Amino acid sequence: MAVTLQGAMDVTSVPMQIQFDPKVVRLNDVTAGDFLAQGGVQPVLAKNIENDSGRATIQLSREGGVSGTGTLAILNFQAVARGGTIVVIPDLRVLNSQGQVVGGGNVQLAVQVR
Repeated sequence: MAVTLQGAMDVTSVPMQIQFDPKVVRLNDVTAGDFLAQGGVQPVLAKNIENDSGRATIQLSREGGVSGTGTLAILNFQAVARGGTIVVIPDLRVLNSQGQVVGGGNVQLAVQVR
């Protein structure tokens, strides 16, 4: 699952919580996408994945703000059992170089494992 931004301005940090049904999927890994790596800057990725509770906390950040469109993060899920679940990022916040919230929302993706 790719988490992307479109038309963002002066982004330096993106904290997010991820929620999922651990009886249906498990989150194996999270990697940084290309958006915060613009200009050759290596973004910092901190992650805490708790598959037993179906939650993860992710913090992406970098020095200096970037603008435009791109992939923030790649969430690598593995199917555990058949069924449906909704992967939710309930309070995605996009912060600018002054620490102000400049975007975000509630992201939901329905997943059906067959």
